Amino acid sequence: MKLQKLTIHNLTSIEEATIDFEQEPLSGESIFLICGETGAGKTTILDAICLALYNDTPRMYQSANENYRDTNHIFSKSKDSVAINDKRQLMRRNTGEAWVELDFIGTNEIPYTARWYVSCARKKANTTIQSVKWTWDNHQTQTTYTQKGEITAEQAAAIGLSFEQFCRTTLLAQGDFTKFLQSQAKEKSEILEKLTGTEIYSTLGEKIYTLTQEKKQQYELQMQKLAGIQLLTPEEEETLKSRISQQQATAAAYKQQQESIRRKIDWLKKEAELRQTLVHQEADWKQQQEILSSDTFLATDRFIAAWNTGTEARECIRQLETLRNQQQNSEKQEILLLKQRQILASGDAWLAMHCQDLQNQLHQLEEKLRLEAPFVPMYEASQGLLAQLQAATNARRNRQEKTSELAFIEQEKRQQTETFEKGNKFVKEQQELLSLKEQEITIRQATLDALHPSETQTAQQQNELQRDTCTKAFNALSLLLEQKKKETEEQETLSDIRKQQDAYANRQPELLQAYQRSLEQKEEAETLYNRQKEAVEDWAREARSRLHPGDHCPVCGQEIKVLPSDQTFQSSLKPVYDNWQQKKQACELAEKAVHENDANLRSYQKLYDQKSAVVEQTRSRYQEQLRLTLQLCTAYSFTQLTVQELDFLKKHSEALDQERDSIRQKLQDIHRAEQELKNQQQEKDKIQKQLDNANRKLKTIETRLNECRIKEEAVRSFLKSQEQIIGDALEKLRSGMLWNDWEKQWEMNAEALMKRLQQASDDYRQIQENIVRLQKEVDNGAQLERSLEPFRESIQKAFPNWKAIPPVVPQQLSDLHEAWFRFASDCQSLRTVQDGLRESVRQQETILLQFLEKHPDFTREYIQELATYTTYQVEQLRNGQQQAREKAVSLEAAFRQTTGQLERHQADKPALEAEESIGTLTDKQQALDSQSTAIYQEIGQLENRLATDAQNRIRLKDEQALADRLQRIYRQWERLSFHFGDAKGTKFRNIAQSFVLKELLNGANTYLRRLTDRYELACQAGSLTILLRDYYQGGSARPTSTLSGGESFLVSLSLALGLSSLNQHRLSTDMLFIDEGFGTLSEDYLNTVMDTLERLHQLGGKKVGIISHVEGLRERIKTQIQVNRIDNSRSEIQVIRVL
Repeated sequence: MKLQKLTIHNLTSIEEATIDFEQEPLSGESIFLICGETGAGKTTILDAICLALYNDTPRMYQSANENYRDTNHIFSKSKDSVAINDKRQLMRRNTGEAWVELDFIGTNEIPYTARWYVSCARKKANTTIQSVKWTWDNHQTQTTYTQKGEITAEQAAAIGLSFEQFCRTTLLAQGDFTKFLQSQAKEKSEILEKLTGTEIYSTLGEKIYTLTQEKKQQYELQMQKLAGIQLLTPEEEETLKSRISQQQATAAAYKQQQESIRRKIDWLKKEAELRQTLVHQEADWKQQQEILSSDTFLATDRFIAAWNTGTEARECIRQLETLRNQQQNSEKQEILLLKQRQILASGDAWLAMHCQDLQNQLHQLEEKLRLEAPFVPMYEASQGLLAQLQAATNARRNRQEKTSELAFIEQEKRQQTETFEKGNKFVKEQQELLSLKEQEITIRQATLDALHPSETQTAQQQNELQRDTCTKAFNALSLLLEQKKKETEEQETLSDIRKQQDAYANRQPELLQAYQRSLEQKEEAETLYNRQKEAVEDWAREARSRLHPGDHCPVCGQEIKVLPSDQTFQSSLKPVYDNWQQKKQACELAEKAVHENDANLRSYQKLYDQKSAVVEQTRSRYQEQLRLTLQLCTAYSFTQLTVQELDFLKKHSEALDQERDSIRQKLQDIHRAEQELKNQQQEKDKIQKQLDNANRKLKTIETRLNECRIKEEAVRSFLKSQEQIIGDALEKLRSGMLWNDWEKQWEMNAEALMKRLQQASDDYRQIQENIVRLQKEVDNGAQLERSLEPFRESIQKAFPNWKAIPPVVPQQLSDLHEAWFRFASDCQSLRTVQDGLRESVRQQETILLQFLEKHPDFTREYIQELATYTTYQVEQLRNGQQQAREKAVSLEAAFRQTTGQLERHQADKPALEAEESIGTLTDKQQALDSQSTAIYQEIGQLENRLATDAQNRIRLKDEQALADRLQRIYRQWERLSFHFGDAKGTKFRNIAQSFVLKELLNGANTYLRRLTDRYELACQAGSLTILLRDYYQGGSARPTSTLSGGESFLVSLSLALGLSSLNQHRLSTDMLFIDEGFGTLSEDYLNTVMDTLERLHQLGGKKVGIISHVEGLRERIKTQIQVNRIDNSRSEIQVIRVL
């Protein structure tokens, strides 16, 4: 990640500040200093970066989670308590808003702008502070992220570090590492966990322990489940199967007895049912025979026969009744037609009255037309007269407007003439001033050319290039000589170590030979002692007590001449024992010498390997620096690189500095001359601009004056044409206008005259149109009256008995002719229907009389009674009679069928005992059912036990397999937990931290060797104890607590830089900020530290920002971010390069 630009507004003591890391002087420096008074706001710069990126700051993040009372309700209106680590408290007091803005390029090469903003209500100071607004802008996708979750996701892609990781790797506070060096093992573990982020291993160790306990619990529960599964023994299983066979045989015997009893009971029940059915069927048959012979049944048959015979008569009666209803309806329609005839009569009356009104209106209009006859020629020519009046009126109006316009044009012409004369005078004055200024500029330009500005600028660039080349060559040569010296020293040290190693290696064979000889002597003495010791054992004394002089030894077979006493053997054992002890002690000393020499040999071998690596690194760095130095010193053609060349570069640099001062003085003179020339040129440009403006204005005025002359001529010509138009129009109007006062009225109000003429002409034409329209309406009314007469005659012919219509109220009808036409048609239709109904009634009466003559037993009343029945009702009666007859036949057939079934049933009678009946047989069957049910229940229970046992065997197999699998899993987790797991996770954390600490120390040693060649950090395997290996004391190890203050700072700085490199694979920030600690260093060590930090940029491209009060750093670090107080509550930031 690359920081570009930081903007701060009203944050703590800083009122307004902008720090551009990509502009000079910060862009070209590898190290810069952040300095200022205590409390001025140096750390606020780091707070601003963290607020923009993470909405948090190191000082707030490390604060305790405590609250205090907000008595002024600045942060909330509803709550009295405010968190101590509330970031809003960083807003400068008595201000309305505060914000931070950071432009940077993420590790994904995307440019971003991060903003942190907070304000008071309505941005008014000393009001309630609102919530923080935190946003990220992605300039590649033009997306603005405002939600915390969105910003967190974008952080992962753009930075790749959490807030804690960013603070650990970018903002290095030396106090944490000093505390880390001096802490106990437990505290050191907590600090290391905080610095390196190894808290995950505590969580893993605790999780391993928890999972192990869970797996153990699962295994134990499974074993309990296995213990609860019970199986049958083979004897129990065989007993159950035998009992099931016995009960199944008994159940089969019971089933045969039940089947025999069931057949007997079924036969007895069937016989009883057949006898009872036969009795009921015989009774039903006799009852149905009585119904067929009853009077009601016979009368119904006679009625059905009569209804069938009188079908024609019934139809006549029904037709007559329908026709009479239709006659009544026609009479009602006739009454309605009479009412409609009255409505049509009112329409006739209105028509006559309307025709008379039209005649009256026509007479009135003809009278008006007669009175307007003298003015008819004027009315007929009204359109032409109106056009002439309009032309004369428009010309008169135009004449008045143009007369006023002519006066305005003449006045404007006079004004433009005066302005033109004044402008012409001003132009001449400005031309004289411009000529004088050009002469003065020529003199200034000659003075500037005499100073040779381009040659001086080229000389300055060459001087800067030579100074830069000289400075780089001087620094590179200084570093090269230093590395050469260091390489020589390292080589000498390596040679000393090699000599000591060879001495130990040469001595080792001699010591091994001495040790081998002493070991053989010890073994011989020990063997002799053991043999001698056997002679004083109890068994030896017992054996000697049985021997006498002259006997043969049972061991060696020699003759015993003298038999020593037990005291003799005992006294001879002590010298042998003392000799053995001496040989043993000599062997141990020889062995110890071998081990010590071997340990020293391995130690020096390891030391030699380490020092060889250091020498190789030093030689590699020297060769790289030599290549770089030769490249930088190419311009000087050095044949060798020694201290003399270094002095030459120093003197050459001083000469270049003097040349630079001389060039600067000359450039200042050139700058003054250029400034004076620039001022004169600006004055000349100003005069030229005024002159150009005056010329443009003068030209504009001249153009306007010409326009005024052209307009004046045009207006005068137009006025003359309008006078001509007025005269011609009035001449034509005098011959056409027949009103005597029209000219006077035109002079007073032309519009009123034209309106009067237009109205009179329109009225005349309207009267003519109305006369034509009224005459046409009168003719149409007479024609309508004539067309209605045939309709009246046809209606009178159809209904001659209708009386004359009395006078009615006139009423207008929409279409009187259509109404009379429809009315006449309705009358003709009604007359035709009435005549047809009379003829149909006569025909039906004739048919009915003929039927009564043929059937004297029928009367009109009886036929009418028969007609009251519908066909459906009679059909129902006929179906009832038929069903009664069919029922009688069916009952007879059923009786005979049941009789046959009873006879066949008697033939199939089973063997019955005298005492057996349905009741006794049912009791016996129920007893057998109860016994069978009990047997089947027992069989089911026994089979269920066998099935359950089979399921349990299958289940036991599955559960045992599961238990075996859970046991294997538990044993695996148990072994893992034994090595890494515990309830608090400390075991795995300590193991991981020991490896992390070793990697951290390797990285720290890389930087520590650049700071000092005396110390190296080391730790023991599986331990968090940090030791110092002091090479000034032969590489001996000692605790870090013995370091001085300056040495502690060097070690702490190495640890901080080592942590930065430890996280290098996740970190891409191009800056590193270091706070405090430099005041404890001597001048030499301070120079060494600064050189190392400068090389840090060369190695990894990092810029280093140092926050410190040390004056020596102010003198050495030229690029500075100075935080200076303005007053007690405000500070300002200046980015400068000190010369």
